[in-house]
Amino acid sequence: MLNMFKPLTSLALVSLLASCGASTSVLRDGTNAGSGLSNDGSAILAQWANTFPTEASTMPQGSFSYEGVVAFSQSQSLPTSVFSNADVIADMALNANFNAGTVTGSVGNTRQLQGAGSGSIPVSGSVSSNNITVSGAGQVRDYRNRLVGLSVNLEGTFYGNGANMALGSGASEFSERDYNAAFIVDR
Repeated sequence: MLNMFKPLTSLALVSLLASCGASTSVLRDGTNAGSGLSNDGSAILAQWANTFPTEASTMPQGSFSYEGVVAFSQSQSLPTSVFSNADVIADMALNANFNAGTVTGSVGNTRQLQGAGSGSIPVSGSVSSNNITVSGAGQVRDYRNRLVGLSVNLEGTFYGNGANMALGSGASEFSERDYNAAFIVDR
């Protein structure tokens, strides 16, 4: 799965950015996703245009915080299509400790076609070379305020000088349904 994003060339990034739409929602029915991917994801993608994977030999030392979004789609599996055809969007916050090779954080504040949910799940994972893995599971509230399960199992690659951005994909579950997922975070 990690090879889907290498390298993140200007053509791939422009296509991904165009599919997100800087001022329109990424939700299939055209409704506003609030402060979700249509704003956050597009801004991150635009900032890192023409960016290549971070060389393993130049990975930073210390800990850094990242923020961004995760998009979930049942109908799409290609990450660019997951972003542009999202059924669910959630915020993602990560802290990567490059010295220890660990990642901790959360995924939550889901937004669906019908409205916003609340709550978050803890996630954890690892950093190895210029790769990142993140997984977690728990319960959040959906737009109807019902407790539903949310799980993610993601892997990706750091991009830019100093690992300033990470982009990846994987599998997820939300409200007892399986989804393909794609994430983008930066610091």
